[in-house]
Amino acid sequence: MAINRMFLYTTHLLQSFKLLVPDGTVLQSHHPRDLEFKSPVTMPPAFKCKMVPRNADEKS
Repeated sequence: MAINRMFLYTTHLLQSFKLLVPDGTVLQSHHPRDLEFKSPVTMPPAFKCKMVPRNADEKS
């Protein structure tokens, strides 16, 4: 049941917002060799994103 809720939550966010790269930010590499190994679990590097409401595009 929790997986279903996570899917619905993620879907709602993606339908409601555009995910953009913040101004002045460079995207990092997504190559597996560039991932951090701080534990037995492979973790991607930290990143920032800008969320813009999709309704803002329709109003302008």
